[in-house]
Amino acid sequence: MNKSISGWFKKNAIHFLIWSVFIVYEVFLVGILFGKFGHPIGYGTHYLLIAIFFYGFSNYLLPWGLARNYAAIWRVPLVLVVWVGIFIFLNFELDKVLLVYGMAPIKAVKEITWNYAFQIIFRAVYILGFSCAYYFLYNYVKQRNLAGNLERERFQQIIEEEKMKRALSKSQNDFLKAQINPHFLFNTLDYVYQNVHFDSPEAGEAIMALSAMMRYAVDANESDEYIRLGDEMEQVDKLIYLYQLRKNME
Repeated sequence: MNKSISGWFKKNAIHFLIWSVFIVYEVFLVGILFGKFGHPIGYGTHYLLIAIFFYGFSNYLLPWGLARNYAAIWRVPLVLVVWVGIFIFLNFELDKVLLVYGMAPIKAVKEITWNYAFQIIFRAVYILGFSCAYYFLYNYVKQRNLAGNLERERFQQIIEEEKMKRALSKSQNDFLKAQINPHFLFNTLDYVYQNVHFDSPEAGEAIMALSAMMRYAVDANESDEYIRLGDEMEQVDKLIYLYQLRKNME
């Protein structure tokens, strides 16, 4: 729970920073202009209401108003009028409560007047301007990040495809080598045998024995079945025969 709250604060740190700067700026500006600062609770409740007004419009009402192009002509004005009206009413009700406890801001009144309404409307338009800017900026950054992620995924896919092509090419080459090399070797040994066995029968027999042993080794690697003991003994005899030939030559 604590980690999720901490993560939420870190994720929205820029929001808290901007709101802090905005609130400090306005509090000191109003205090200097009127020569008097309000109650901290009065400031806190009003800026909380402004934040709700800001995010309610940018995150919910404006997206709803712009959801359908043909309906945006009447949806957006309707949302603006209703949302500003609600903002005026909530400001007035909040001021009434704060007046009871002596924490109301300087502009607080006991009844809604045209002058009071115009002040709140001006304030609402001011906040809604920032809210619209935030909405379009947020969506621009979101679309740009989405495009960047899609581009990275496309490059990653291309890289993976290239890796697969290389792996497939290597496998094909290895397969061809496995098919060509033994045949090339055996054909070469057969050629050498055909040229030497008349002049040197022992050399010819040695070549045939070596060829048989190598063919046996290749076939044994490709076979998943058990190898018979008799076949193994036969290869041992050939190996002994080759060693004996080499020993006699020495």
